[in-house]
Amino acid sequence: MPAALTNTDISNTYVGVLHAEGQEIPVSGQHAVYDGRGNKSSLSVGRENNGITVSGTITSDSISTSSLGANAKSAIVNLIYPVGAIYMSINSTSPGTLFGGTWVSVAEGKFVVGVGVGTDNVDTLTTVAGDDVGQAGAGKYKHQLTIAEMPSHTHDIDGNDDYFVDGEPLAAILSPDGFEGDITRTKSAGGDSPHNNTPPWFGAYMWKRTA
Repeated sequence: MPAALTNTDISNTYVGVLHAEGQEIPVSGQHAVYDGRGNKSSLSVGRENNGITVSGTITSDSISTSSLGANAKSAIVNLIYPVGAIYMSINSTSPGTLFGGTWVSVAEGKFVVGVGVGTDNVDTLTTVAGDDVGQAGAGKYKHQLTIAEMPSHTHDIDGNDDYFVDGEPLAAILSPDGFEGDITRTKSAGGDSPHNNTPPWFGAYMWKRTA
């Protein structure tokens, strides 16, 4: 073993030797790592608790959550699911159990709509983020049409040749309300029941991160 490595082709003496800029790793900060021929690598290192910097792409066959420290795992979760993010799955396990953090179940039995202004060239609806409490047009499972919401239409009135007024047939089958002045009503029809207002769906568990 030579007394010093200065000007020594250490690739002929050692196997896999790396060094930090020709000196020991500094007490604070990081130094770039070189090989035995002075080629700078993509790696910079510091002493314990001073971290590692990699300039370039990190490639790995696999990364397990058990191999990550608590800080690394938390940083990844915060990057992908910051506070306010939504997590959906067909698995009922809470993301708090999977990733950590505080999560609440949301949108149970409700449909998710993109925030913003939507229009079908007839009606326009503005949707804000969060629950539908207090939002106009938030919807309901069943809706009973009002008279104003019914499509404009007419009804045929059957003629009745047994009754005449001033020599003309009374063209009506009177409703139980009877005949009022010059107004003749048809008999009522329909069951007066609300209709299902729910479109087809795909069910998923959903949580929102709160902390």
